[in-house]
This record gives sequence, structure tokens and C-alpha cells, in this order.
Amino acid sequence: MKNLDNSSYRKYTGKSEAHKAFNSLRGIIQGIAIDGQVNQKEIVELERWCEKHEFLAAKNPFNDLITNIQVIISDQEVTEEEIKDMEWLCDKFADGFGYYDAYTSDLQILQGICHGILADGVVQDHEIVELEKWLSENDHLATYYPYDEIFSLISEVLADGKVEGSEKQLLMRYFNEFVSLTDQELQEQIAEAVKPIPIGGICTKVSGIRFTDQQFCFTGASSRGSRSQIAALIEKYGGKCVNSVSKQTNYLIVGDDGNPCWAFACYGRKVEKAISLRKEGVPILIIHETDFWREID
Repeated sequence: MKNLDNSSYRKYTGKSEAHKAFNSLRGIIQGIAIDGQVNQKEIVELERWCEKHEFLAAKNPFNDLITNIQVIISDQEVTEEEIKDMEWLCDKFADGFGYYDAYTSDLQILQGICHGILADGVVQDHEIVELEKWLSENDHLATYYPYDEIFSLISEVLADGKVEGSEKQLLMRYFNEFVSLTDQELQEQIAEAVKPIPIGGICTKVSGIRFTDQQFCFTGASSRGSRSQIAALIEKYGGKCVNSVSKQTNYLIVGDDGNPCWAFACYGRKVEKAISLRKEGVPILIIHETDFWREID
């Protein structure tokens, strides 16, 4: 296996690799331009994206994409019109890729947007606001990781209308979990800076909860009822309450007991288990008890 060159396996992975690279580029361009300007570190990230994907340059549409991006950034300055040019190019070729479905493609774009936001090592207030708009416009991804966790986190950050420094650090910590910058030095600096900031079970905001034939698990302490009372309500509406998280679990309810920081807190073993299963593709929803009581009421 060690003797296989890139061309050996790319005949099997080429379509998926090209589609993912394209979606990543679309997201990165949106992310670096989300605050209306592109700085030097963000230009470097575009340069390195082009270098990393040089092997695709002979294929359509990457021959046009890479050539045009390299021309745009050659003077180390990207104007608002040039941003629009890059976005137009991506939109022009978007229909030419069909390997991934729309959901996977949009999730790859989301990852690219977070990549673009993180590219200069700084998270700005305006970037968070614009990301929240994108998330709201793409709520068809609501039950998919990492959309659900990012949306929940952004909603909590913006709930009071201002973004504190600690909240920016938390977002950087979270983005850094699934963004791989080409600037390794910057990535290591970010990782070191946000290392002390814990991230735990981030709950998902849901617009509706199904009960019939659904399996529920509860963790933490509730502000409104005992576990036996909650279990009785779930069973009353056709669901089943269990004591542990498994692949059969549909909802994990996180109790807050009046804690306003529920979205950022670590609730222990059950949440960690649920997040681990979700990352394996198991569609468990981690919800705050506020959403549960809203549905009951």
C-alpha cells in the first residue's frame, strides 16, 4: 500500500475529493468575506488552498477557478468586486458537481465558512451575526452535526445582543475542533490560546419534538419536575423513557435546574456518549429541557 501514488487511489476517490474541495472553497470564500473585507492572513489561506489543490487544476472547473483566484490575489489585495467575482465563479459551476447530496454539500460549505472566519485567527462580532443569518437561511440542516451545535451556540451567544470576549474565545475553541487551516502555525496558536476553555454537551434547539414510538433519556437536574414525573409525561404521549444512552435513543434531554449557561456546560457521561454516537452518524438529538417543557405545555 505504501507504494501506491496519489493517482492510484484518486481514480476511486476523485469525484468525492473534487466535490468536497469545491464546497470547501465556496465556504472559505463566504467565510473570509463575511465581514466585508479580506485581510492578508485570509489571502494567504486562499493561496494555500490553491496550492493544496493544484492536482485538480487540469480539470474543469478547477482550471478556471484556481487560475482566476490566483490572478485576483496576485496583488495581495482583494476588493469587494473581486469577492463578488469569486462568489460568481463558484455559483456558476455549482451545478456541475453531483457526488454529494444537498445536505452533505451544505454541511461542507458550513465547514468552509467556519474555516474562512477562523482564517485570520480572529472572530469578529459582525462575522458571528452574519453566520447566524446563514444558519437561519439553511435550517434544513437543523438535525445534522455540526449545524445543530453551532446554531445552538451562536443563538446563546447572541441572545443578549452582545458578544463578550469569552464568547468569542468559546466560538474559536469550537470552530478549531473541526476546521483544518493550511497555516499550521496559526492553527497551533489558536489551539494553545483556547486550550483552557471547556466545551461540553451543546444542546440542540428544536422546533418540535415527536413522542410516539420515540425513546428518551434524561440527564442532569430538572427545574420543573422529578425524573419519574418526566418519564410519566413521556409515556403519556406515546414515548419511552430509558436510563442510558444507546443507538436506539432519539432524544437526550438535558436538565438545567435554572442554570443560564446550559449551552456551554459539560453535563457528563450521557452527553459525551450522545455526541460520540452522533459523530458516528446516529441521529440523537440533545435538547434542553426548556424545549421539552415548551412542547408539553
